[in-house]
Amino acid sequence: EEIVGEILDEYDEPLPPGTSAVVDAGPLREPPTVGDLVSLSSVDWMQSAEDPLRRALHVLQAAHRALRDGGGRILVLLPSLVMTGAASVAAHSAAAEGYRSLAKAAARAWGNEGIAVQCVLVPTGIDRPGLQPPALNGTPELAPILSALLDERLNAVTGLTLAADGGVWMTS
Repeated sequence: EEIVGEILDEYDEPLPPGTSAVVDAGPLREPPTVGDLVSLSSVDWMQSAEDPLRRALHVLQAAHRALRDGGGRILVLLPSLVMTGAASVAAHSAAAEGYRSLAKAAARAWGNEGIAVQCVLVPTGIDRPGLQPPALNGTPELAPILSALLDERLNAVTGLTLAADGGVWMTS
């Protein structure tokens, strides 16, 4: 089955009519600013934490405008590192966790409009000292996971954060 969706690059542009799903992989595209929290300048913090969070708000707003009349799905792809944290990428982690919180709030607020919102945590190339390797060998295949989450038969699932990182971050 074909995945219907848009990967947003520019959040100011309206989405095409008939859009039924939005997949945002934006937080995975920009490499994080690496450095200790105390060494980040205010400009670095703004670029690494505040600007991505502002972008996240605009992406969710654009997705809502496109989906509010007919319902649909929003998937937000985030680095799984945000759940384990790392001192060297604090601003990046703060932005990603902020996006996750916005997505959960949107799931709650827009559910009555038939809009489901999910976060999918995926592995990144960011190393963190002391981070355990994935429990499963190999690179996770995201397409089947995304396809399943976009399936309208999952109409009772929203606000979910799914770790699709091979078992780096495990929920209880």
